[in-house]
Amino acid sequence: MDYNILVLLCLFLFAILLTYVLTKRAADKKVGQYKSLNEALTNTQKEIELLAKNNESIKQSTAIAKKELELINTETAELQSLKGQDDSLKLNIQEQHAYLETVQSTLNELNTNIEKGEQDLNELMSDIDLYSRLDEYTALGHFELPQYLSETSTRYAEEIKDIRQQQKDMIKDKTAITFPETTVISNDKSFNKKILNGQVKLMLIAFNIECDVLIGKISPSSFGRTLERIEKLANNLEKSAATFECGFDLDYIALKFEECKLQYQFTLKKQEEIAEQKLIKEQIREVKWSTNSGHGFMFALK
Repeated sequence: MDYNILVLLCLFLFAILLTYVLTKRAADKKVGQYKSLNEALTNTQKEIELLAKNNESIKQSTAIAKKELELINTETAELQSLKGQDDSLKLNIQEQHAYLETVQSTLNELNTNIEKGEQDLNELMSDIDLYSRLDEYTALGHFELPQYLSETSTRYAEEIKDIRQQQKDMIKDKTAITFPETTVISNDKSFNKKILNGQVKLMLIAFNIECDVLIGKISPSSFGRTLERIEKLANNLEKSAATFECGFDLDYIALKFEECKLQYQFTLKKQEEIAEQKLIKEQIREVKWSTNSGHGFMFALK
């Protein structure tokens, strides 16, 4: 029995020893694991701190990238706007080119009309041979004292001067020749005014010169034809300026007709006076002849 107790005691001690060994080994293992975990925790904290720093850097980079993206978006919008403006500018340039071609065509037509007007004027000037009298001529073709007026009696001369003064007033007021206010040659208003005023001046010069010549040559037999020629002259000049729609005012033409009528009346009156003077002279001659014949007969009786 003592033997069994001893065996049990030995077994008990062996168990205790084995438990101690196993426990110590487990404890040592846990201590090792604990050290590894502590180091792992430290490393993890370091990694977390590094990640936090990286995260902050990423946030800053993200903010910078966001600003850059906004700037890029703004520049893109400006580029798109510029592209739209570029398309608009291209269209505007095309329209300006088309407009310039239209203006050039109009200018060519104007130059052609001006050249034709100058040729017509030169032909008129050549026909009536008034080059030597241009010094007596005012800027708009109105003689201060036409040749026929100096031969007209006082009453008719004053009436004709009054009629001519009315014509000058219409020229001064720019109502002798009219054109629509909507007449447009180009967008340059000063150029429009220059061209239209030049056309009006040419028409007035040609018309007034020719009318002075026609009225100066009027006779009782040519009165009707002279009025017709004045009207025809006005119509021809208006046709030459059809592009500008320039036309003589009817009142101005009527004043020319009135001037022509007064000169015709003077010419008619002058012919009547010449006939009367001729008749008076014949009567005087007859009286003188009768008187001389009577005295001769009495002398013969004596």
